[in-house]
Amino acid sequence: MSNLDEFKATYFDECSELLLELEEQFAAIADGDRESGRLHAVFRAIHSIKGGGGAFGFEALVGFAHAFETLLDLVRTGRVELGDDVVALCIRSVDIVADFVAAARSGAMLPPDYGREERLRFEALSSAGGGEADDAPMDEFDIDFTPVAVNLETDDAAEDEPGPRDWRVSFRPFPALYERANDPLLLLRELGKLGEMSVVPEIGALPALEAFEPFGAYCAWTITIANSQASEEQIAEVFEFVEGDCAITIEPLASAAPEDEADSFGMSFAELAEIAQAERSFVATGEPDPEPAMPAAPIAPVAPPSIASLLAEDETSGSGARPGMTSIRVDLEKVDRVVNMVGELVITQSMLNQQMDDAIRDRYQELVRGIEVLAQTTRGLQDAVMAIRAQPVKSVFSRMPRLVRELAGKTGKKVRLETVGEATEIDKTVIEQISDPLTHMVRNSADHGIEKPQARLAAGKPETGTIRLSAEQAGGNILIVVEDDGAGIDRARVLSLARERGLVGPDQQLTEEQIDNLIFAPGFSTASEVSDISGRGVGMDVVLSNIKKIGGSVHVRSFPGKGTRMTLRLPLTLAVLDVMLVKVGGSPYVIPLSSIVETIQTARADFGHMPSGGKVLQVRGDYVQVVDLASAFGMTSACGADDRFVVLCEAEGNSRVALVVDDIIGQQQVVIKSLEENFARIEGIAGGTILGDGNVALIVDVQSLRTVAPRQNAA
Repeated sequence: MSNLDEFKATYFDECSELLLELEEQFAAIADGDRESGRLHAVFRAIHSIKGGGGAFGFEALVGFAHAFETLLDLVRTGRVELGDDVVALCIRSVDIVADFVAAARSGAMLPPDYGREERLRFEALSSAGGGEADDAPMDEFDIDFTPVAVNLETDDAAEDEPGPRDWRVSFRPFPALYERANDPLLLLRELGKLGEMSVVPEIGALPALEAFEPFGAYCAWTITIANSQASEEQIAEVFEFVEGDCAITIEPLASAAPEDEADSFGMSFAELAEIAQAERSFVATGEPDPEPAMPAAPIAPVAPPSIASLLAEDETSGSGARPGMTSIRVDLEKVDRVVNMVGELVITQSMLNQQMDDAIRDRYQELVRGIEVLAQTTRGLQDAVMAIRAQPVKSVFSRMPRLVRELAGKTGKKVRLETVGEATEIDKTVIEQISDPLTHMVRNSADHGIEKPQARLAAGKPETGTIRLSAEQAGGNILIVVEDDGAGIDRARVLSLARERGLVGPDQQLTEEQIDNLIFAPGFSTASEVSDISGRGVGMDVVLSNIKKIGGSVHVRSFPGKGTRMTLRLPLTLAVLDVMLVKVGGSPYVIPLSSIVETIQTARADFGHMPSGGKVLQVRGDYVQVVDLASAFGMTSACGADDRFVVLCEAEGNSRVALVVDDIIGQQQVVIKSLEENFARIEGIAGGTILGDGNVALIVDVQSLRTVAPRQNAA
């Protein structure tokens, strides 16, 4: 990958963060929080996206972002009122900016008039607010990032005074220039394209560090441009965008600046960039440079900063980052290698533990203590590595408001989205797998769950329906709930359609829970006609299959007339798992520790039988389905009926299942290996692992074992 490609990748990563910030800020603004800090944050985000796009030549993106930025500037200065219609326009415009960014990333071409309707609205509001309409074509760069064209044939000033000239420019920013997220370095860069430039900083107004204000304007610059073909008007055009936010004086020079003055005070572009970058760093983090004093003597040449660092705006000001917090970008592939190495370390540590019999423990106590310390260190290392891979579910939740807005517009419904627990962290691999399932679940709630406004009012409900998206950690799992206050599942219609399509036998009786879960059947849909939203019966089937692939499960609970709740239970990580090692039919199996409630000896268990022949376990007044793992997996137990153990596990919907095993070996950590990728999917098995002795153990899928045939439970 070339340096430019690396810079682009960094830019697109930053765009993702900034677009997420825009979604959050406008969601709060739409809910009535119109304080100025949010307006400044959205302006900075759009300005940063525009700045990077200009550096890489994404002309369509820059053109739209500039028009959007102009409107935001008028809004935050009070010249355009931030009414509901303007908020709706801004939210639509954020979606369009996201589309431009996505097109730039993939190299796709959007239609030439894409976003034109919004731009015309920008211009109308700008004109009404006393601003200048943005009549530049959509593919034209903003003046901040475009070389200034010099046309000697049509420049009257140049015809009057032909030949190169020298100019002196005095540039003194006001605090408003920084508050509007403008960067003097970009302006000076444009001046440098007009001739041979030297810069003299004026730093006499710099206060003591304790009196330093982040948005204070303490520096000014005197710029000399030698051998320039530009006119005074063309130099002034460079500062057009910041007009009124700075003091500018442009005067011609009879000759170039004295050589000794340039040698003593002239600064190279790289040196100027270093100083400007240090100023921006202080504004962004509040941390002073280790040596904040500005040198009076000439500064030694330094390597110019990267494009990414020159164009990066104040990221931390609107992203919620803690002051002083630093971060680096690391390829996920490198993190995955570390995760794999930690997994191998876990296996090795388990192997050492298994070699420790009582004789060794008594004879080599120092060795035992060393292995115990190794186990603690391994666990700490594992937790640290998992924390590196962990990401808040916010990155997935942030995509849902746009989806809900689009669905509400297409269906003619009024829908409001609530999100809770966005900071809940989960393994990045899991996050990548839940985006599509969550999209289908939210779409299902908006299309099939929420009623039309008239129907809601007739039912005594508010005309605006609510979809609530929440996440929380529960032991070693993450629970993600999609809940709506709609009509609920029409069980009679679902069962009737299922019988018509042969999914349920004519005389087969189903519980309410089983009927609700029919919506996950392949090809099943209750939509009366096919549309671009639903009707083909592939959405909820995708949810179930994708969640099962990562060892998760889905539970549906519907309340007729009140709404539907769908719960995803997901593993916290797909790498390392705490398990209980058991023996079934002479082979080792593992059960996730997060699913286990308690263990009981079969001799003390109170078993009963159902009319169908299946076995149940009575536990403190409740009856729990029993699954004999040896029978379920087609094996024969070598233990007597009273010498075995029952492992009581928690499944979906607060239901439980009792697994009968031959023996309990103990608790340990295992590294999860995908069975589907290495072999094939097996019902009742969630994956595999390699034990410390080199044997392979299969991981029991507690949820799917609840559906085993009753004949497998007969004893």
